[in-house]
Amino acid sequence: FRRVLFRSRIDGIPEPETKEAGKVFAGWSQSKTGDVEIGKNEIYDFIPESDMYLYAVYAEGYKVILDPNGGRFDWDDEENEPIREVGVVKGEMLEDNPWCVSKESGKVFVGWSHDKDATEAEISKYDLWEYEPGRDETLYAVYVPGYKVTLDCNGGHFDWDEEETVHTVEVAKGGNLYENPWAESFE
Repeated sequence: FRRVLFRSRIDGIPEPETKEAGKVFAGWSQSKTGDVEIGKNEIYDFIPESDMYLYAVYAEGYKVILDPNGGRFDWDDEENEPIREVGVVKGEMLEDNPWCVSKESGKVFVGWSHDKDATEAEISKYDLWEYEPGRDETLYAVYVPGYKVTLDCNGGHFDWDEEETVHTVEVAKGGNLYENPWAESFE
């Protein structure tokens, strides 16, 4: 059995890592030497029908380092995760889409770039999950001047949750709210 290192995931299921160069976690199998039966992202919806023992499966792939570039990941208020390393099977998409928050007032997150000093995103913050790397690489968060727009339901609530009454959206200068369909923060 191959020894693996675990790193925490937000949703509570650890993702294995191998020390074997050029290999990344691809999913799970009921056999030590089997092919992937349950994809690494499918495990969250997997419903077992009995007690099981699952083995990590590794495949050729790339390591993509996501660097918040002076900011922080939006879920990481205490800044415990300075970078995020994601394994991507060769020929597959990243399937991860973390958002970042700038520590600099008046700057908003717009996406990712291979250039640490970029002023424009190569990959939109909405499209990272579709990105297909061709090598090990580092992507840096890109921040641009922008505004925070807070929407208050004024006694009502948003249709996705009766408890959510305030919604704040970050918008790049010159951008519009329609370009930012997902929430950045809630109260």
